[in-house]
Amino acid sequence: MPDEQPVSAARYRQLTAGACLLLILASLWGCARRGPRYDMSLPAKPKLIQEQEGIASWYGRDFHGKKTSSGEIYNMYDLTAAHKELPLGSRVLVTNLENGRQVEVVINDRGPFIRGRIIDLSYGAAKALDMVKQGTALVRLKLLAPPPGWEGKSRNGRYYGVQAGSFVERRNARKLY
Repeated sequence: MPDEQPVSAARYRQLTAGACLLLILASLWGCARRGPRYDMSLPAKPKLIQEQEGIASWYGRDFHGKKTSSGEIYNMYDLTAAHKELPLGSRVLVTNLENGRQVEVVINDRGPFIRGRIIDLSYGAAKALDMVKQGTALVRLKLLAPPPGWEGKSRNGRYYGVQAGSFVERRNARKLY
């Protein structure tokens, strides 16, 4: 048996620190494998949802003054919201099912990205629904109108608009009118 050298105190501290680091990384890896808290996926194509129930949250100061998915600048006091699937520009009636309050919002952003939530309201909309303190609320969404120029049919087969013509010169449009 070869001669065993005693481990120095410095080397012992290095080995202990390394083992602790491995244990910490292993426990973090275990936590990470439980699944993401955030769901960053978006639908390939927006769709008109007539009604939907679920959890609403709100966002405010951290995003105030920044660009939304629609290209507008976010104003936390406006009555706007973020939704994953509704076309940008859709008008939606949001009802707080916990207190009956309602507010009409325009979808101008994408989100929410936290699993289990269906809409992220602006601070102004959340205040109108009296849900600022709680942070979340059970809500019902009802589509009031798709965005102007939305092409296609809803799920129930009704058309939301028909294009009667396309003109380069205004006088030709007036003739048709």
